[in-house]
Amino acid sequence: VAFLKSIQKANGDYHDHEELGRQTAFYAHSQATIAMCEAYALTGDASLKASCERAVKFLLESQHPKDGGWRYQPQSGESVGDLSVTGWALMALHSARIAKINVPFDNFERASLFLESVSEQNGARYKYQPGDPLEKVSPAMTAEGLLCRQWLGWPKDHPSQKDALKYLLSEENKPSWAPGRRNVYAWYYTAQVLHNIGGPAWQDWYQQTSQLILQNQLTGGGETGGSWSPRVTRADYGADEEYASKAGRLYLTAMCLLVLETPIRHAPIYEEKAP
Repeated sequence: VAFLKSIQKANGDYHDHEELGRQTAFYAHSQATIAMCEAYALTGDASLKASCERAVKFLLESQHPKDGGWRYQPQSGESVGDLSVTGWALMALHSARIAKINVPFDNFERASLFLESVSEQNGARYKYQPGDPLEKVSPAMTAEGLLCRQWLGWPKDHPSQKDALKYLLSEENKPSWAPGRRNVYAWYYTAQVLHNIGGPAWQDWYQQTSQLILQNQLTGGGETGGSWSPRVTRADYGADEEYASKAGRLYLTAMCLLVLETPIRHAPIYEEKAP
């Protein structure tokens, strides 16, 4: 937490590079904002509040002024957002809300407009960018889009949500630790979506997926012990969309841990409260 505070720029950005438009910029900032807002929500440490507020302000000012998305740099009227970055930015704003940091309703409304622009089949499927063809629909983008819809107020029994859940739980999208198939990025979002819904489908999926992840953790000593290899075999990686071939071992290890900790990190959105 002290490190993240130390690298935050005057404009609120946590990304520790100066390059405008660097691909990692808004992933890194959003993830740091999530971590800081969760730390503030959990501890109530007043010394974190100002840093969180600056980080949220930077995100709000970087959102597309009309279309509502985010991408690799602050958006303008000429740019186009993508769902991958937008999902992380929205997660940061959702975490800010949990920490009782103000996020104007207008920003969530604009984000909903962006989700409409990347949705297919009445919101039951999602793709990376608005101009992408139907063939670009994927489990990762569908899970990410659906989680955003959950945060933005879709009811548990929304027809498009039910349709999307069938797609995510289909045999073709069953998690597999195989070359070209493994996609921990998709599993991360699928885990959160299913955890919010709860019930046997979530429990079965999590049991199978967590065992798959644990079976592939490296157990030897040395620098890599306890991590997960970005390679599936000596020569092969997972799905291109997973991005482990470029982002590497630390990224994949963090993503695996995020999937595993899903049941203990947040209460489900649709959790029924005791009377």
